[in-house]
Amino acid sequence: MERSISRSVLLPIETAQARAVVLDVGSYPEFLPWCESAVVEERNASHVTVATVNLAARRYHASVTTRATELDDGTILLELVSGPFRKFRGVWKFAEGPSGCLVSFRAKFEFKRRYLDFLVLPILEPACRAVLSCFERRARKLFVT
Repeated sequence: MERSISRSVLLPIETAQARAVVLDVGSYPEFLPWCESAVVEERNASHVTVATVNLAARRYHASVTTRATELDDGTILLELVSGPFRKFRGVWKFAEGPSGCLVSFRAKFEFKRRYLDFLVLPILEPACRAVLSCFERRARKLFVT
């Protein structure tokens, strides 16, 4: 069954700074508590990054590899390369405003195995809220004095 998540947060920083936090995959273990490790497999001049993130939450462990493509408007599209999903597509959007940058994340996904719905879904909603909170704290630490 396909699921979707969507979250937004307003940060008192510039869009380029917010994008930099999202694209700094190698630093994810420093500020995402359930991220055990993160490795950038490939980064090229076409603004495409392939990275693997190893996650652990409660009894669940998974490796997820995605391809992140930076579009001309600053949007970052995430596509599944490998992992526990049958389908996964995510979008990070950044909108400059008078009070800072509105960061939005949306994803649609479907697990390969139905039992993962029961195992992961109870923690998914709180985890999604926590992800943006972690990115917000990281951005404030790096860019807000």
